[in-house]
Amino acid sequence: MLKDEKAKGDAIYQAIYNLDCKNPNSQEDFEHLPPEQLMADILEKDRRVAEIMAEIKALLES
Repeated sequence: MLKDEKAKGDAIYQAIYNLDCKNPNSQEDFEHLPPEQLMADILEKDRRVAEIMAEIKALLES
């Protein structure tokens, strides 16, 4: 009886603490982009942030 209970407990423990298991909720691996495209994306986002900041500044000044 004790051995059976230990086996049940071990099964629960292993399922929780086994770090080798894959996360079923994780997203697919992301695509590695070339550095040039990464830089272009960063600059585009920076430009968009600057536009939004200018809009906010204009609203605060009016």
